[in-house]
Amino acid sequence: MGSVGSNNNVDKYMYHGTSAANLIGIYRNGLQMSSRGQLGKGVYLAYTEQSATDWGEEQNTTNNSNIKVLRVSSNYLKSQGNKYEQADDEQAILRTKIPTKYIEIKNRQGEWESLDTYAHRYYRTFGISR
Repeated sequence: MGSVGSNNNVDKYMYHGTSAANLIGIYRNGLQMSSRGQLGKGVYLAYTEQSATDWGEEQNTTNNSNIKVLRVSSNYLKSQGNKYEQADDEQAILRTKIPTKYIEIKNRQGEWESLDTYAHRYYRTFGISR
């Protein structure tokens, strides 16, 4: 069991790689705990953006060209206390879901923004009515 900040790789953010097809569900429900991870139920987060991309590609072998990397503030993770576990040198697990309001994604210009803002910008993709 660890805390965010005990690993030198953790600075301000941690990352989660996923397929673009999962974005609508994540927008609607936040990052849900996976039940199929090697270390059990939880939201798996990488210490680096590249590790999250690599993990997303491993998990989504059908369409690796459409991997999206999400990031979560370490301040939010710190607020979760003992629900956070350092898994190894590349990843950690949060044993609770992460609400959408704490998730960011890179927009088409390569800048980070909230998933909510991103979803409303590309509202047709997310099935949001205006």
